[in-house]
Amino acid sequence: MLINNIKIESSITNIKKFDVKDYENKYEVTKKVLKLLKEKYLSTNEIVKQIINLDTGMKIEIRQKGIRETFGNDKYYKNLPLEIKKAKIATMEYLAKMIKYGKVRSQEAKNYHDINSKVIYAYLESSIYIDHICYIVNIDIRKSPKGDNRFYIHSLSVKRS
Repeated sequence: MLINNIKIESSITNIKKFDVKDYENKYEVTKKVLKLLKEKYLSTNEIVKQIINLDTGMKIEIRQKGIRETFGNDKYYKNLPLEIKKAKIATMEYLAKMIKYGKVRSQEAKNYHDINSKVIYAYLESSIYIDHICYIVNIDIRKSPKGDNRFYIHSLSVKRS
């Protein structure tokens, strides 16, 4: 499955560059991922690095909070199969590319956590092949009333035929 005719490929062996010793330790994983991505495409209050989604023209930032949310709360992370934990780490290096080429699933969705919130969400879908297995990546973009669009969370699953 190609999204926007782009094939993104990775391998579990590539996650060695993150230097994670214990994949079950969410805090170590998050810390190591943030360290490696800091120089690549993470935005801060001082430096804004926007990624333009080609499907919408939307300018999107990736911040530390979005990376932390990707790995979820402690209970969620603990219950993920090791294969998915490693696959999530493998997607981190290609997150900007997946956002750039992602296809819109929904551009204007209300905040289901708080129906009174003025924040809305856009949802993108991308794919990545990790060791020749196609994963579908769901990418959430938080759109604030100020016009800031930020990567918030992503989930992934193996594409079923």
